[in-house]
Amino acid sequence: MNNVVRVGIGVMIIDNDKILLGHRLAKRSDTGGIQEPDCWSLPGGKQEMFETMFEGAKREIKEETNLDIDELELFGAADDIAKDRHFVTLHIIAKSFNGKLIAMEPEKEDKWEWFSLNELPENIYSPSKKFIDNYLKKRKCNEKSKTKLTPIFQTKEQEELFARCSKELMHKTMTGEISYLSIDESMNNVKSIVSSVFQTKEQEELFARIAQETMFRYTNEENAKKKILK
Repeated sequence: MNNVVRVGIGVMIIDNDKILLGHRLAKRSDTGGIQEPDCWSLPGGKQEMFETMFEGAKREIKEETNLDIDELELFGAADDIAKDRHFVTLHIIAKSFNGKLIAMEPEKEDKWEWFSLNELPENIYSPSKKFIDNYLKKRKCNEKSKTKLTPIFQTKEQEELFARCSKELMHKTMTGEISYLSIDESMNNVKSIVSSVFQTKEQEELFARIAQETMFRYTNEENAKKKILK
């Protein structure tokens, strides 16, 4: 293999709570990617010259499964390194698709099947496993956050106010209008607004706590940047 880092593409097609995986043949020939036969893999391949990552994703899925995908978003990326090759794999999510599912390259994948995210096969292609694990980890974190907020905010108005105040607080921090040291003062300035919507002390304290954590994190990041510039 040439000593060049190549760009790979892995696509997670989501249908409700299921994802599409293809079975890689046990006697699959080496096509230049990370060589792991007899396992289950997300569809994908290699990005070609002069095509965007989303164009590459659509092309690969069409070539492998006959499906046309849409509503794409970049979830992340990861290094996939073998003894004689190195790929940076783009993790792309497809939220919609149409067409008839067909194993278009039976010499590579002999079948494609939908698997529930709660009942995945054990032998998953390692680059695909990184993508799936990161996706499940993020989804779990989102579910935890939603669980924490939902019982405290009883109305849509409360949730919207929380989001608006948080955004305003971050903007003022970034523009230098307020600093972490003036958090108490800034909270007093919005107290009358908060009290009119947040019915309980618990709701007010939640807003204050998250606002403080956000500003503390931002302040630390800014201080770190200043040290680097020095």
